[in-house]
Amino acid sequence: MLAVGLPTYWYIERVYERNLLEHERQDLRALGHSIATVLAQNIHERQREVILLSQMPLFRRAPFDSADLTATLERVQNSYPDYSWIGLVDRQGIVRAATLNQLVGTSVKDRPWFSDGILRPSVLGPAPAPMLTRVLGADSRDGPLWLINFSAPVLDDNGTVRGVLEFRARKDWVGRVVAPLIPGEDAVPGLEVFVLDEHDAVIHRVGVNAVPADSTGRRPDPPFFPDDPDPQTSTLTAVIPVSDASLATPVGWSVVVARPAELTLADANTLKRALITFQILAALAFAALAWWLAGLLSRPMEQLSTVARQIEAGDENADFAVKTSSFEARELVDALRGMADTLLNRQQALVESNRQVMQHAVELEDGNKQLRRLSRRDPLTGLANRLAADERLNDEFVRMKRTKTGYVVLLMDIDFFKRVNDTLGHAVGDQVLRHVGSILKWRVRESDFLARYGGEEFLAILPATDVAAARKVAEKIRSALETEPLPAVGTITLSIGLAMSRPEQRTADEVVIEADRWLYAAKRAGRNQVAGSGIETSHGLRQGQAAGSG
Repeated sequence: MLAVGLPTYWYIERVYERNLLEHERQDLRALGHSIATVLAQNIHERQREVILLSQMPLFRRAPFDSADLTATLERVQNSYPDYSWIGLVDRQGIVRAATLNQLVGTSVKDRPWFSDGILRPSVLGPAPAPMLTRVLGADSRDGPLWLINFSAPVLDDNGTVRGVLEFRARKDWVGRVVAPLIPGEDAVPGLEVFVLDEHDAVIHRVGVNAVPADSTGRRPDPPFFPDDPDPQTSTLTAVIPVSDASLATPVGWSVVVARPAELTLADANTLKRALITFQILAALAFAALAWWLAGLLSRPMEQLSTVARQIEAGDENADFAVKTSSFEARELVDALRGMADTLLNRQQALVESNRQVMQHAVELEDGNKQLRRLSRRDPLTGLANRLAADERLNDEFVRMKRTKTGYVVLLMDIDFFKRVNDTLGHAVGDQVLRHVGSILKWRVRESDFLARYGGEEFLAILPATDVAAARKVAEKIRSALETEPLPAVGTITLSIGLAMSRPEQRTADEVVIEADRWLYAAKRAGRNQVAGSGIETSHGLRQGQAAGSG
């Protein structure tokens, strides 16, 4: 007993405790990563809210004295109670509109959030806000309110900065974000969690009694809570930076999670004391009982050994009729008998398991087929993508070579699409693509194939169609799009290049290349028209001219 107990004691003290501490460090890191991730997501969402609001037509165009501006700001504040104040500041740094008209007319041009916000979307703070402390009626005896600033420039329709939109949230918003992730004192005693700003000032704290901060509210210089060599007094820590890769400007926040090592080792110390006591008592007890137990158990064990050898040799009907007065031996006999029954049941279960594996294999194949279908769809427009288009082009080319029946390719490009993205943003650009995709889907024939071929390019394949019929389809598409404007953009037009496949072509790409040349001919001819072999554009271009122009 001593020979087994002493190595066990050594293992607990040298290996088990070290593993406990390492697992605790990993748990602290995991908790810190969870808190930092949630904080990063919430900061990103707050910045995204102010950016999206700054891009609204009302803020881009309305006069600063418009009542609609103030009403919109107050609606936003009612929807997001985390914000203590929302305001719109002109380029000179004067507050022109704000929730409840607070600070309207006040100059904020010297504030860092204004200087940063007029250049780019910005997140700053928390920082003291003495003016808002007075306006909001906070108790000034506790010092000024500390607010987190989310700002973004407001551009007019010409892309010129006309002001800054500012959201200001109290720093206790951080506490409401991270509170659901922090275990209570009953679950993890002694746990300390700090959210620090870029200057290591404490933004939020939980469980700060164990290691008090200094008078400035800051913790010691990094590394925070340095580990002491004595495991009874050391503090385990994890310092996790809050990711700001998705933000326009970095915030520099970090999360510090700490817990005294002695609390982690408390159970191990109790186990060591219990092990010492158990070793002494067990050694005495076994010394007294060893002879009696040997006589009681040896004969039944020999009989059980014989039965076990029979089972090992494959005799599933071995007789377990062992006579013994030992309760343990009888339990062992019953256990071995149950084991034999279990082996037979497991054999049947294995057959059923194999059947289920085959069924899962069939289901997996069905799932793979579904994934292959999804890989050939454009997620934005719901149309076929470039991969599906290339496959269909190859199929039509092979069919044309075999049957000598040609097909027509329409290559369509949205006119001035880059201007939409540059002036209205990529979100509106996505609306344009979905709108064009929807129009095209309902204007092609059921036998035709339609795909999004590039960024703003769409490709249609018209099987068994001549140039005249294809031109009618192309004109129907062009006219339909022109007569159905998109409210956010206005009239949208297409330039369309039309090319007919020919048996002498050597690859499926040649007809697409020809359609691309005609597409650029349509662009040069003034856009919003169809150009192709045998089709005259508004500038009189024909096939020879298009090919020569490249």
